[in-house]
Amino acid sequence: MDLWNNVLDRTLMEFNRSEEFAKVQQRFLHAAMRQRREVRNTFERAATAVDLPTRTEMTDVYQRLHDLLRQVHNLRREVQALRAAQPPDGTGAPEQGRKLSPTKKQ
Repeated sequence: MDLWNNVLDRTLMEFNRSEEFAKVQQRFLHAAMRQRREVRNTFERAATAVDLPTRTEMTDVYQRLHDLLRQVHNLRREVQALRAAQPPDGTGAPEQGRKLSPTKKQ
């Protein structure tokens, strides 16, 4: 049994390392990607036909949401830095004469 397993392992390893296997695998992967692209396009057309959001539209919405959350995070950091720069007695004016209003922490 060990001899059979060794021969089988060696044969499979030789085939997996062959040029022929690499070409077949490459063709398979290209075909799988084409099929995936076609399925996605088909579903996008179907969603558009029945007035549902498409994957492309949802991806755009999620990207915009991510960008807005990042901006909010950065703005909160700036506000905290400005508050930290103010004297504790409140006599110092914020940068450029703007008055900061307190915000709720979440």
